[in-house]
Amino acid sequence: MDPKVTLSSILKPLKRLKENKAALFGFIVVLFFIILAIFADIIAPYDVNEVFQTRLPPSPNHWFGTDTRGRDLFSLVVYGARTTLYVGAACCFIEFVLGFIIGAISGYIGGWLDDLFMRIADIFLSLPSLLVVILAVSMFKSRSLTVIILVMGFIGWPYMARVVRSQVLQLKGAPFVEAARAIGASTQRILFRHILPNIMLPIIILLTIEFAGYVLWEATLSFLGLGDPNSISYGALILSGKNTLRTCPWITFFPGLFLFLLLLGFQLFGDGLRDIFEIRV
Repeated sequence: MDPKVTLSSILKPLKRLKENKAALFGFIVVLFFIILAIFADIIAPYDVNEVFQTRLPPSPNHWFGTDTRGRDLFSLVVYGARTTLYVGAACCFIEFVLGFIIGAISGYIGGWLDDLFMRIADIFLSLPSLLVVILAVSMFKSRSLTVIILVMGFIGWPYMARVVRSQVLQLKGAPFVEAARAIGASTQRILFRHILPNIMLPIIILLTIEFAGYVLWEATLSFLGLGDPNSISYGALILSGKNTLRTCPWITFFPGLFLFLLLLGFQLFGDGLRDIFEIRV
């Protein structure tokens, strides 16, 4: 049966995380943005709809200055973290659900279903993902955040399906799976109660890396004018300062800096987890 979780098995990865400076830095950055998103209402000094003089430079009253509409840029950047994390988390959830179901069926049942699902995955993986996302989102008249999340999550499932399939293929012949099958456990119970807990680590590592990709996709859509106009996005904030880059560089610089740090943090943290647990995804 599954190995028991011991205190040493928990402390050892934490020690290795501490020793991996890049992964530790990524973890701190990720934690910083999570705190920003959770406590945005407390951290932001002004309401995002409150209007001041336009294009004010950074000052004690407005740490990051104001944008072209006169809104406090620091408050916008803080609330932008909430939007960004929501998009990334929602897309990762959709990818996990679709990828696990398809990958688990392909790996456990096999046969013509495996061939069908993997050929479909190959088609998705052969296409330029960002271009497909742009084309798919542009087909909708209403570009709400929900539509964008559904499109990106649906396009991203093949990566998860591939990882899940390979893990299921390795575990479906394991003794504890054979024992569950021998006592008459259903396929659903075997997949969700016995196999899933044992493959969660590579799934979490993959989602941590994929998170950064979804954030970049959403920022790109917003920068191209294809994002949700009612949401606060780093891409939209960068776009708003595009025409005033020489005279008011702070309008583009601070959202761009936070977007860069968020992407870097998740990428370093995900790569660090992969190295610590020595798992290839």
